[in-house]
Amino acid sequence: MNKAISTLQGGNTAAEGGGDSFQGSDGLDTIIAMLQDISEEQNTANRESNETKDQLSSSWSEEQDKLEKAQKTEDNKLSSNRKTKAQADEDLTTAQEALATEKTTMSGLQENKSAIDKVCVAKGASHEENKAKREAEIASLEEALKILSEAS
Repeated sequence: MNKAISTLQGGNTAAEGGGDSFQGSDGLDTIIAMLQDISEEQNTANRESNETKDQLSSSWSEEQDKLEKAQKTEDNKLSSNRKTKAQADEDLTTAQEALATEKTTMSGLQENKSAIDKVCVAKGASHEENKAKREAEIASLEEALKILSEAS
């Protein structure tokens, strides 16, 4: 564009230098002015386009950084959750083993209790019957004590 303007300006200057008969028209000056305006507008548009491009590039980089940080955060959370799950699985396995051990122990204790119950628990008499027998025994002991007290 600048080369075309220079060529037109050179032609206009040559025409003016040739004397009155070679005088250029105002039309050439108008075309040169128009081309200069277009060139300036193009330069302004190019500058604005480059500024916008730089802003978009900067914004893109910022968003990329944010995305990377968010990804790292999510990766850390995932890693932490995996560790927590692994620990929970380990705790569950330990608890299941402890439960199995306790069930075995409980089974043995129940067998021991059954054996003790067979030997130690009175059979046939209810609580009320045993209470009535004790009361009768106490009454007879009190009567024997009274008799012995009077005999002495």
